[in-house]
Amino acid sequence: VIIRIFTKAFNNGIAISDIQFYVSIVSLVYVYSIGFVNNVLGQSYRFFLYYDKYYKFINQGENYNTSEGICLKDFKTLELNDVYFKYPNSSQLVLNGVSFKVNRGDTVCLLGTNGSGKSTVVKLILGLYKPLSGSIKINGIELEKYNLSSVREKIGTLFQNFGKYSLSLRESIAISDLKNINNDEDILKAIKDADLLDVFSDRDLETNISKKFDDNGRELSGGEWQKLALARMNFKKSDIIILDEPSASLDVEAEDRLFKKYSELSNEHTVFLISHRIFVGKMSSKILLLKDGKIYEEGTHSELMSCKGEYYNFYNFQMKKFDGGSNEEKNN
Repeated sequence: VIIRIFTKAFNNGIAISDIQFYVSIVSLVYVYSIGFVNNVLGQSYRFFLYYDKYYKFINQGENYNTSEGICLKDFKTLELNDVYFKYPNSSQLVLNGVSFKVNRGDTVCLLGTNGSGKSTVVKLILGLYKPLSGSIKINGIELEKYNLSSVREKIGTLFQNFGKYSLSLRESIAISDLKNINNDEDILKAIKDADLLDVFSDRDLETNISKKFDDNGRELSGGEWQKLALARMNFKKSDIIILDEPSASLDVEAEDRLFKKYSELSNEHTVFLISHRIFVGKMSSKILLLKDGKIYEEGTHSELMSCKGEYYNFYNFQMKKFDGGSNEEKNN
């Protein structure tokens, strides 16, 4: 095009001022075209990268049997025996010989800094991964011998990164146990237990959450979304409850109420409170302190404080940061 413009100009078929105008237009078209092509190619490349990961994920199969095996009817004990684990494509051990046993009714606090292996323990209990070596047993039977779907039905979880679904209030809660989606009484109880009645005071279970698909939908704050996820977990009525760093979006008072509530459920459930916040240990019947992928210390709050080891130092360090003074004596 540019060659044609200059040819016409050379033959006096076009003015010099017009040349500048046409060249500018051609340049702009060229720049935007290149930008468009680069954008399309970049988006396509990212799409195929995601598709490749998705394809591998859906075709990798389950680590455990989800359709056959022993059906778990009544949970009594959970035991990890000398469990080692590292993530795929990694040479670093995340769990390095972890062993512990919990009984029905225990409130267990898994404590440790980031990277200590707390969340990895949960993923192994849920059957998302298999141990590199060692065993996981429920009621004395290895996890791989169970129908994993029946095991997961007994476990309710609330993670820090929970799902936010643009559904009705009813659906957002009952998605954890769809066979009871029309049980209004239990849904409202789950809402109440999660301290959400003040948010949904009209108790309209058909209220749409978020305005993505409904201009009249209810937008929620970060803390309210977290309480909704808590209500979803409450609705499931699980034998084992796992709270994995669940209080990131809650204020201090709401966080304290959350942990106290579930530490008091020991007669009905086995509760795992997973946190890096040391005060949670005082609410538990058993503390497991993880460090470098190992159970570094195990016991009650009083027992570990009297040992004056890692937990003792960890506790006093956090309490000093919390109120600016030493709480060593009054919390011993």
